[in-house]
Amino acid sequence: TLLQNAACFGHHFDFQLLLKLMKIPYYEVLSQIEELVANGFIIEVNRKLDLEQAKVNEAAKQAYVVQFQFVHDRIQQSAYEMLDHDVRLRTHFEISQLFLQEDVLENQLQSLVRHLNQCMVLLSTTEHQQLAIWNYELGMKAKMAGLFNNARQYFNQSLRFLPDNKWQIMREQSLEIYMEIGECEYLIGNYQLSKHYIYEALDNALTKLEQLKIYRLMSFIFIEEHNSEMELDSGLKALDLCRMNIKLEPKSWEVAKEFFQLKFSLRNQTNEQLLSLKPIQDEE
Repeated sequence: TLLQNAACFGHHFDFQLLLKLMKIPYYEVLSQIEELVANGFIIEVNRKLDLEQAKVNEAAKQAYVVQFQFVHDRIQQSAYEMLDHDVRLRTHFEISQLFLQEDVLENQLQSLVRHLNQCMVLLSTTEHQQLAIWNYELGMKAKMAGLFNNARQYFNQSLRFLPDNKWQIMREQSLEIYMEIGECEYLIGNYQLSKHYIYEALDNALTKLEQLKIYRLMSFIFIEEHNSEMELDSGLKALDLCRMNIKLEPKSWEVAKEFFQLKFSLRNQTNEQLLSLKPIQDEE
């Protein structure tokens, strides 16, 4: 039914997309919408529905844009659960294809990904890989907004869609995903799980810069765990990668020697000159 199909969109749905999904005449969709509004199942969000006027303007129906929402989450949930599981999967897939046809990646990527996540068994290997990237992008946006639990959910979805041979065919993308989910787990206090992801990332890091980023993150985790020994070990390994051989317990004269060498190197440099130096081009 229309109510069940609308429930697959979620709490809100768009009239035009529902019309395309239903594949029934325009006026029939409008009539059923009016009945659902009259019975208190849904309400218009952004304008008042004028059924008669809408029928008159059927030729211009593409311009007729209305957003609806369910009056209560329980109504949406009940309608959704009345659908057979396989029908739900197929409906989510069809909705995702409508979003792709509408070219909504810029504004509605979150909605597109939500539907694709729910019909993953219907997707190809290539689509799984693309979905891993899209979930990662949404996770990064959530993380930048400080929504670490939401970000972790997206990163977990990314992991689900990575292929078994991810470290061979998607190594760089997989490394970023593992590092980001590791950091999210650390930020919400799941230190053991965080280290699980971080260590796997380290095992598959090939460049010096990749390893340095991971050692930096590991240092933060060990600081939070009050594990000073492992914190120092991570820091020293990172410095060793940069050919900075610093002892765990340097002698006083060795510290003084390094200090005076640094001071001698900067003897003719003012603070203003140091601040005006060009940024380093080679990140590594």
